[in-house]
Amino acid sequence: MTDSAPLLTFILPWPPTANNLYATGRSRKGAARRFLSTRGKAYAWAVAAVVASQAPRRRPLSGRLAVTIAALPPDKRVRDLDNLCKAVLDSLKKSGVFADDGQIDSLTIARHAVTPGGALLVGVREFEL
Repeated sequence: MTDSAPLLTFILPWPPTANNLYATGRSRKGAARRFLSTRGKAYAWAVAAVVASQAPRRRPLSGRLAVTIAALPPDKRVRDLDNLCKAVLDSLKKSGVFADDGQIDSLTIARHAVTPGGALLVGVREFEL
């Protein structure tokens, strides 16, 4: 495994909680379905704006990837770090950073100091065994 510098780095806003990321509704035929909530959509748009400003007009990365996330929570409440990943990775995919989050072979997340408003420092690099 190589440990090289990130190919792309982003400072992203703190994502909505896993409970607020998706909503449940009914299809026209009455079947239950899950969809991105208003908060989830707003977060995806915020990530897209960051990506557009920091890595404009890039083609999506197509190889195997390693993602590192430094989580700077907005306050001292207890949070499960693994719940942050879904919103972040899905939003980066929608923003065109990579073609699919199935490309990620290494995912590292660590909690750091409390930061007013919260933030995520995200690094994406090519991954080689």
